[in-house]
Amino acid sequence: MERAIRMVGAKLSGTEPELDMAEEILFWRKLYNDCIERFGENDIFTIEQGVDLATALHDADHIIEAERFLTTLAQKCRLVHGIDHKVTKETLVALQEIKVRQVYLSTGSDVFQALRYESDGERIVLQGPLPEHLDERNVDKEKTLTIDSKDARSLKGTPVVCHSLQLRSLVHLNGKIGEIR
Repeated sequence: MERAIRMVGAKLSGTEPELDMAEEILFWRKLYNDCIERFGENDIFTIEQGVDLATALHDADHIIEAERFLTTLAQKCRLVHGIDHKVTKETLVALQEIKVRQVYLSTGSDVFQALRYESDGERIVLQGPLPEHLDERNVDKEKTLTIDSKDARSLKGTPVVCHSLQLRSLVHLNGKIGEIR
């Protein structure tokens, strides 16, 4: 209820509401779970609420959780409603947007999509620059470039793989290039 009051107050004052991301996730998770209880997990409304939950997770930089959740949701939606259903298409679009791994160059402010690593992770292939909103993206006008990996910086929330961690408490985080957890 407090969240709704803050949202209405912000709209009336013409300002952006200040949102606590943990509170947002709890709000959308509760809505999603309520929809499951009320309509079942395969209902269109429940799936739409699931996409909203995944968006909240993504916005809070819980990228891997959002991607895994949307992958499950998309598979379920495809099986139950079919590939041509509007909700299936919306879920797949949301999943594709979350899967874009974004980096910026250490020499500039443009954001690029990281496509792959080459030369044992020494080089990274990028495509872009990306527009602020991915739905405005025109891939035909983007350029592809390969740079040293050290010159690319991942955006906050982008999943990464750690290498050569020496501390005993962090060794379990080490991984291989291309590995997805």
